[in-house]
Amino acid sequence: MDHSDDPLLMAILARLDRLHDTVEAKFDAMDARLRNLERESGEMINLLVSIKASLDCAVDELVEEAEDDDEDDDDESETVWHFIH
Repeated sequence: MDHSDDPLLMAILARLDRLHDTVEAKFDAMDARLRNLERESGEMINLLVSIKASLDCAVDELVEEAEDDDEDDDDESETVWHFIH
């Protein structure tokens, strides 16, 4: 039985073709958005790693300065370093 002349079948196939195109376009848009979010997330992670490294370096420098100041002061003088330890 040949259904190529069936108008109902042709309408259904045309509708399925349009639905396929719509779903494919939405999927492509979602895929593009996901790739963009992945890129942005990577940039934010790199920025946070850089900030953490800078903060670690600053803390190390402050601790070193406090230790140097502590060594330079008399044993009886009180510094900020004494209060935080």
